[in-house]
Amino acid sequence: MLKKLFVTMALVGVTAYSYGQGTVNFDTKAVNAKVFLPTTSSPANTPAAGTGFWAQLYAAAGVNAPAETLAKAGSPVNLRGGGNAGFVVISGGSTVTVPTTTPGGSSTVQLRAWSANADSYELAIGQAGKMWGASDTLILTSTGNSAAEPPTTPVDLTGLSNVQLLEVPEPSTIALGVLGAAALAFARRRK
Repeated sequence: MLKKLFVTMALVGVTAYSYGQGTVNFDTKAVNAKVFLPTTSSPANTPAAGTGFWAQLYAAAGVNAPAETLAKAGSPVNLRGGGNAGFVVISGGSTVTVPTTTPGGSSTVQLRAWSANADSYELAIGQAGKMWGASDTLILTSTGNSAAEPPTTPVDLTGLSNVQLLEVPEPSTIALGVLGAAALAFARRRK
């Protein structure tokens, strides 16, 4: 009887642990990581701001997970404006659950941002007139543990790098550039 009780308690503990997942604090102001407009913008180093931009955390369990294996964590959020321009600051709480990460386990995370005229980061990549960018991947040796008693605090994203947005020019801009280069080559050849 006592043996069955221990087995049952162990199974309940394992089940409760498996339902918990690691957590992080998705507040980039806390770690001073910003999203910046493309380097071609004026003035240089202008933070992206407001509802025209989305940011989302992507993550995978373990250290050194390749960027292409990272999955969406949480929901996309707009960047802040004003004095908080370029930062992700979620009002009402910034805890994000890292998919497939055990509570307190290690994780690889990346901040991805894109212009709001695209429905997702994946759809923004390579599309004319859209902006997108990603931070370097960040390895977290441990995450927060919401299943612990008492729960441990979500981990800050200390070491997260800034995101520099890129932009693909409109096709007409590319065509004008090619025509200009051809005209210069033709003029040079005539001399």
